Amino acid sequence: MDASVETIILHHTAGNDVSLPGLDLKNDMIAYIYCLFCLLMPNPYHQLAGNEQFPAHFSIPITPQLTNYNKAQYGADNKNWDISIGENGAVYFANSAGLLRYDGENWQSYPTPNMLHAVHYQNDTIYVGGNQFMGYFLADHLEDGFHLIRTIQESIWKIFEAGQQVVFQAFNRFYFLNHSGALGYERLPGNITFSYPINNDIYYQIVYNDLFELKTNGLKQRIKIPDLHHYRVKSIIKQTDHTLLIGTLRAGLFIYDGENLKPLNNGLNSLLKRAGINKIKRIDDQLYAFGTMNAGLIVAELNGNIRYHLSTKTGLQNNRIHSIEYQQGKLWLGLDDGISLINLQSPSTFINDLMEHFGAINDICQQGQDYYIATNQGIYHGQKIFTDDFPRFTLLKGSDGLVWNISEVDSLLWCGHNDGTYVIENQRLKKIAKTAGGFEFQRSQIMPDIIYESSYYGIAIFRKMAGQWQYWATVDEQLQERTKNIVEQADGSLLVTTFSDRIVQLWLDHTYKKVVKAIDFKATYQLGATKNVRAVALNGQTIITSQQQSVTFANGKISATAPPLNDLQYISQPVQQYSMVSIKDQLYLYHAGRKELRLLPQHYNQLAQPLVYKFAHVSTLADSLFALPTDHGMAFWNLNKPQMDSAHRPISFTSVTVHDHRKGTAKRIKQQHPTLAHQDNSIEFSFTAYRYGEATDYEYQLKGYNNQWQTNGLSNHLEFQNLPHGDYTLMVRIRGEKQAAAYHFTIESPWYLSTAAYLAYVLLLIGLLFLGYKYHRGRLRLQRKNMLRRERQTMHKTRRLHEKKMQQLKEEQLQKEINNKNGELSKLLIQDGKKKEIIANLQQQIQQLREHKKPLRIRDIERLDGIIQEQFDEKKDWLVFESAFSQTHQDFFKRLQEKHEKLTTEDLKLCAYLKVNLSTKELAPIFNITPKSVELRRYRLKKKLGLNKEINLKDYIKSI
Repeated sequence: MDASVETIILHHTAGNDVSLPGLDLKNDMIAYIYCLFCLLMPNPYHQLAGNEQFPAHFSIPITPQLTNYNKAQYGADNKNWDISIGENGAVYFANSAGLLRYDGENWQSYPTPNMLHAVHYQNDTIYVGGNQFMGYFLADHLEDGFHLIRTIQESIWKIFEAGQQVVFQAFNRFYFLNHSGALGYERLPGNITFSYPINNDIYYQIVYNDLFELKTNGLKQRIKIPDLHHYRVKSIIKQTDHTLLIGTLRAGLFIYDGENLKPLNNGLNSLLKRAGINKIKRIDDQLYAFGTMNAGLIVAELNGNIRYHLSTKTGLQNNRIHSIEYQQGKLWLGLDDGISLINLQSPSTFINDLMEHFGAINDICQQGQDYYIATNQGIYHGQKIFTDDFPRFTLLKGSDGLVWNISEVDSLLWCGHNDGTYVIENQRLKKIAKTAGGFEFQRSQIMPDIIYESSYYGIAIFRKMAGQWQYWATVDEQLQERTKNIVEQADGSLLVTTFSDRIVQLWLDHTYKKVVKAIDFKATYQLGATKNVRAVALNGQTIITSQQQSVTFANGKISATAPPLNDLQYISQPVQQYSMVSIKDQLYLYHAGRKELRLLPQHYNQLAQPLVYKFAHVSTLADSLFALPTDHGMAFWNLNKPQMDSAHRPISFTSVTVHDHRKGTAKRIKQQHPTLAHQDNSIEFSFTAYRYGEATDYEYQLKGYNNQWQTNGLSNHLEFQNLPHGDYTLMVRIRGEKQAAAYHFTIESPWYLSTAAYLAYVLLLIGLLFLGYKYHRGRLRLQRKNMLRRERQTMHKTRRLHEKKMQQLKEEQLQKEINNKNGELSKLLIQDGKKKEIIANLQQQIQQLREHKKPLRIRDIERLDGIIQEQFDEKKDWLVFESAFSQTHQDFFKRLQEKHEKLTTEDLKLCAYLKVNLSTKELAPIFNITPKSVELRRYRLKKKLGLNKEINLKDYIKSI
């Protein structure tokens, strides 16, 4: 970039040529952008007569918090003729297009038959009057619309209470509406402008004539004041028990004591004569609000002390004021074009420099009653700016140009100017160094005779010698760029931030001219990327802030800032232990002792963006004020003025609407604690905290559904869809406060879960149980019958099977017995055959012997005996018997031998013969012994078997 261009950018258009050695704008983009902004900023005073570039003198009053509403916001006509405030805090306006209602959140408009001029709230009824009509709205049923009282020929211009009546005032008559709804009227002897109720009486002036007092009993009294015949009365206010304050259109204010009419002679009255009085509203015992025809609003005391003067030059959107209403510190203005709200109780006040007299403000400093404002056009001086009606500001001679900072150090005002460093003495500038661009001055706590100054290039050091401060040296090692903040550490080192977002820690030698050690703070302590870095000393620690993070540095150690200062972006010097801080682009007051945050109002919070993203910093004035430069002037916050939040009005639910999404219908609920049908389970709520001029941050919880507090942001609407049946309580409160508004409602159970349905279910269940019981009984009988039938069938079948099996077993047994008998018979037949063969053989031998007729020889007898011995083998006969016996009595011998191992073959034979029931006589020939010998054998066998005398041998053998 060309050096001359750099000089033009970094210097203001005053044309001061200052050498800026080594300034690298490529590494100093913030300074570049800001200076470019200062250069391009429009200033209507740059081209004045002669060689004067800036206004040398001008007046800008301090203004309270001001909020403007235009017709695009409230959705009606420009003109607002009258204002009335309801008991719940809602504000009603008589707009040319109809009735306007505002509750701090939503504007609502309600049409009237013709142009509306007057509105008055009384006992939940909103009386209205206008061009040829009188009527009313019901505050709780505004959606029902306008209700006509009477159509008239003239126009109603004012409505008020007098005694037990509501008075509708036209220009030539009064209409009286009593509590029973009867309407009467009083014709006037001439035209009037407005009438004024005082102690239930009505005062009015016949235009350019005398005053009249109309009593509640109907008596009328004429008050002759000849001097008033020259003026048009615009306001009559009771000042004391015996005096009236009378405001006129062009002659200003008068005091009438019952006999004399005395004008006020002060600057206030002179101003009001020029401005033209249209409305007057008494605020308290001392303060009055004057609405003028062409000069805006003047808030002043009758002694001439003007507290505020608001006009289009200081933020008001129109200078003609048709109506004024006051409640709880707030002034409502109905303008010829729009509506304005002035918060007289707010701790915030402003210098609204809409004409850009100052240019861009960078800093402000107070010294006693003197105030010095550093701007991009020079230094402006003002005195008693918070107490004077119209504080006058003067551009200090020789201060032309860009001024970054003004600080009071050692009772001197130090000025960081674009072309050098100055001190201010007796409102005169004295240059003490060529060091340019001083952004901050810091006096050493270790060496009080040293002052450090950040600059366009490095750090300038000033030293006090022989009682005078003198330039000492410039330290530019490691800092060949523009520096921003300087914080001295306990070890004497300096923590320095730059406009390129570097942080450098420096140690100087004992001469304070050279750097003996320097470290890159961010690299050493591993800080991440940071933007808009700042450093400030607070309570013995260094707090480093940026858009990304904030840390605390003390005793060579770094740590995260403790709650609640997480995400801290900026922190100011403290006042009464309070610091103004920016956290996530929101402004708070932070109390260091209690470690508490208090969110500042939304109108003040809008100033946080310039605070973070520009060069602005919060200045401290006296012992209670913070000052913050804004885009069009400066904002102040007074710690000694507690904020009034609509007198802590409770949150009100302004509308409750239920939706049946299945049918696509919606209906508004008017009663409290409603019980809603099951299908009406989608509910929409609107509510307000009546915090006018502020955007309110809400939070809520729906008990019965979710018992956790949830943020709702700046929205005053909530909608819950498809809620299950049950009892609910919606709790709504302002974020950070404890007091909450509650709305209770119940969603009925569906018909199938109602009490009647449950009764029907019980009856149905009883019926079903009874039917089930009867059915079960029948089923049991049928089952029992079927079971018995099946049992009989089973038994019959089993019997048949058993009989069949028994028959089969019997047949098998019989067949077995037959087979056994056949076997035995076969064996006997075979044995018999053999015996027959033996007998035949013997017969044949005997026959042969007979035929030979020879005598028997011993040899023949031996031969016959041999045949008998050969053919009749006892062992073979036993084997035949044993085989037949074993087929009939299987395993008999095995079981007998298992029980009695010592039995002999002869014993087994005897047991077998006894088994087949052979008697002693039958056994004798078998064993070829006598019967007595058989008995002896039986006895011996019984003994071997180990049987008692009582046991019969034959029975025992048969049991095996």
